[in-house]
Amino acid sequence: MWLCIVSFTVYSNDVDCDNPVTTIDINVCEGRKAEKAEQVLEKYFLTALETIKDQKSAYSSLEKSQVTWKNYKEDYCAAIYENWIEGTIRGYMQITCVLKLTKQRTHNIWGDYLTYMDSTPPRLPEPEE
Repeated sequence: MWLCIVSFTVYSNDVDCDNPVTTIDINVCEGRKAEKAEQVLEKYFLTALETIKDQKSAYSSLEKSQVTWKNYKEDYCAAIYENWIEGTIRGYMQITCVLKLTKQRTHNIWGDYLTYMDSTPPRLPEPEE
C-alpha cells in the first residue's frame, strides 16, 4: 500500500510542497502529510495505551483493534488505488484515503480514550481532522 509513497523517497527531497508542479510532486507532498498523520496517530495511540495500562482487557482490545484497523486501512485504500487504475490520479487517491482514515482514527482515539466526561482537560489536544 505504501508503494507510491516509498517509491518517491529519493525524489521527495527536491519537492517544494508549497508549489507542487507534477503529479509526482503532488503525491510526494500528500505522502508527507500522510506520514506526519501516522506519527500523530502513533502518539495518540501510545498515550491511550498508557491511559488504560491498568485495564488489561481494554488495553489488549485496543492493541488488537489497532492491528485490525491498520489492515482495514491498507485494504480499503488499496481498493481505492485499484478503482482509479486508469489514471495517474490513483496514487493521490490512495494517499488521501490513508490520510483521511488516519486522521479519523486519531480523532476517534482522542475522543474515546483521551477525553473525560467531566471538565477535566483532555490528555492531548484535539487532533486536526
